[in-house]
Amino acid sequence: MRLRTVHPFLKCIMPFLLLFLLPSHGVAQSEEGLPVISVQIEGNRLVSAQLIRAQLRVREGNPLSRADVQRDIQRLFSLGYFSDIKVDVARQDDGVAVTYIVAERKIIREVLILGNKKVKEEDLRAVLSLRRGDTYIPKTIDKDVLAIREVYRGKGYSEVTVNASYREISPTEVEVVYEILEGKKARVREIIIEGNTALTDKAIRKGMQTKARFLWFGGFFDEKIFKEDLDRIEDMYADHGYIDAQVTDAQVEFFAEGERVRLQIFVAEGDQYFIDSVAVDGNTVFDDTRLLQIVKSETGTYYNRSQVEREALAIQDFYSDQGYILANVRPRPAIDRDAKEVQVTYQVSERDLIYVAKVDIEGNVKTKDAVIRRELTIVPGERFDGSKIRRSRQKLLNTQYFKDVYIDTEPTDEQRYRNLIFEVEEQKTGTFNFGAGYSSNDALIGQIQITQNNFDLFNPPTFTGAGQKFQVALRPGTILSEYQLSITEPYFMGYPFAAGFDLYFIDREYDDYDQQNVGAGLRVGKRITDFSSLGLSYNFSEYDISNVDDDAPQTIKDEEGTRTKSSMALNFTNDTRDSYLDPTAGHRYTSSLELAGGPLGAETDVVKLVGEARWYRPLGDKFVLLTRLEAGVAEEYGDSDFVPLFDRFFAGGSNSVRGYDYRDVGPREDDDPIGGKTKFEGTLELSYPLIDIIKGYGFFDFGQVWREIDDFGQGKINTSVGLGVGLRTPIGPIRLDYGFPLNPNDDQGSGRIHFTTGLSF
Repeated sequence: MRLRTVHPFLKCIMPFLLLFLLPSHGVAQSEEGLPVISVQIEGNRLVSAQLIRAQLRVREGNPLSRADVQRDIQRLFSLGYFSDIKVDVARQDDGVAVTYIVAERKIIREVLILGNKKVKEEDLRAVLSLRRGDTYIPKTIDKDVLAIREVYRGKGYSEVTVNASYREISPTEVEVVYEILEGKKARVREIIIEGNTALTDKAIRKGMQTKARFLWFGGFFDEKIFKEDLDRIEDMYADHGYIDAQVTDAQVEFFAEGERVRLQIFVAEGDQYFIDSVAVDGNTVFDDTRLLQIVKSETGTYYNRSQVEREALAIQDFYSDQGYILANVRPRPAIDRDAKEVQVTYQVSERDLIYVAKVDIEGNVKTKDAVIRRELTIVPGERFDGSKIRRSRQKLLNTQYFKDVYIDTEPTDEQRYRNLIFEVEEQKTGTFNFGAGYSSNDALIGQIQITQNNFDLFNPPTFTGAGQKFQVALRPGTILSEYQLSITEPYFMGYPFAAGFDLYFIDREYDDYDQQNVGAGLRVGKRITDFSSLGLSYNFSEYDISNVDDDAPQTIKDEEGTRTKSSMALNFTNDTRDSYLDPTAGHRYTSSLELAGGPLGAETDVVKLVGEARWYRPLGDKFVLLTRLEAGVAEEYGDSDFVPLFDRFFAGGSNSVRGYDYRDVGPREDDDPIGGKTKFEGTLELSYPLIDIIKGYGFFDFGQVWREIDDFGQGKINTSVGLGVGLRTPIGPIRLDYGFPLNPNDDQGSGRIHFTTGLSF
């Protein structure tokens, strides 16, 4: 077996060498200028004649030109499909017939990858350009070699070697071979910084993406990332006023047979520069005072290059929010190297106030235009408003119909008007889930669930596009079984009112009794602002308390049997969260006032008020603080002389005060929880993304339930602290928490693990 390789330099100059070796290019001096009678293509089997003719300047009826023939040969070679090209010119009557004779490159019968042990073959093939059945183009091999190296370097194999070759296995076919010498997986043993006094070693290392190995974790060396880190170091210094700082040298030392690497970085810091003055220039629409309120840089502080650039963008965003979307703001620092001072000027180019001519929707295949437009808060004729555009984009993302939403504009015939474009990237909105899950509250639960968040009842056979919500859920379990059918129309009859209905059956086992609930409900709702909505619902349910233990509390025994409930509830929601799925800022307030019985009939006369508030606040770049408060009160009236079990409040467990048993916080009778009429609980939780799909949590929970309303605030408030980890999966989130009770009851124990899956309970 003889393997042949082509030197990269020869690949580049081959077309020009061939041109040089054909000095006349088939064109005699006597034929120059004669009309071309015909142009023929010969030798092509795979490449279409139409594609070849599209590259030719020599055309029938035109005079023959040697320069045109030279250009044609060069253009055809640049396609990469041909190994040889000849031109035949034949004299005919008063003109010439021109024939391009091409020799096509060979077809790839097989692409072989040899020597890979640490990286899966499918991961490597995914980055290759050359595939079986393709035309063999030598220059593509070099790209594939680089792509394979990048895959290995991304996994820490910085010393990988990739050799590419090809072998002719027939007159028309070749076999391409990539031979890989993986080498050792290099990990960073230590990072040494030299020459730094203004910034500590710790601060510099923290700003680098390259990290030293910690125990058995991380520390993989990637040469490309390390080079980017050197630029990051200079940027860090510039952000602390050291605008002349440079990384003068960086040494990479491999040892331990290439498995370890020591990095040594040499820094020349230079002098620190301070801000002498801050000003804006070129502004006429807004005065200096208004624009400088956006700026945080102050005279006398050290010059921070990144902050100044961010402030220029902030001023530009301010103009954009006011309709000046073509405004441009650039920082213009004037450096006095003798005084070590910087005069910062934000140069403003305001341009015209721009209005929206029309709003176009692009990219939607399944979703109707009307479903998208009803979420938009900006309309034609308005001036461009950045805050409204951002809110419109967030509302579209919150529908969960779209993977992403892109904003663009295009000019119109009128200078002060531009079209606004929302380009949506649709995603799958229907799911069919089946499987099993577990939670510390509800034990083992199976699930068969069909959900379509962009449902259209009148659009068979796909039944998608109208933005309706449809769900059928069957969740049999060992403790909890739940079956539900739900449909919601967000814009009923084309009006901005939501309407829907629910059918449900719930069977739940508790420690001392079983509770079964079957019922139906109707819902209507109205969005009253971009962030607030009101809802009204009616429910009719039948509750059955059965299998009461002999040693159960008398309070529970008294409720054994069947009871009906007819109720209406008024709900209010105010939601400003930046994301429904993973919020980092904003708040969500909910409250519900429920009236059961009385004029609505049935056997349960209860009034119930529940409210919850959640605040999300970013701390730094990655930390998010959640503060949650929840309170509720219930009271009987009319013919009822107690609040039934199913309307009482309970606390404790995975979605309440963690660290305590499920429903174990609150009043007891014979050491069994019996619930109460009043509840108050809350959470302080700090989250941090460990990697893209995993978050870590630290939390403090508190709460209590009181048997009677008059008891509110008496006795102790149960508290707990703990840690948790959350994982995003295709079927939904998985959460694992460990809560440690700070003031437990005598039988509570020292702590609890709380585990929930992506299944909705």
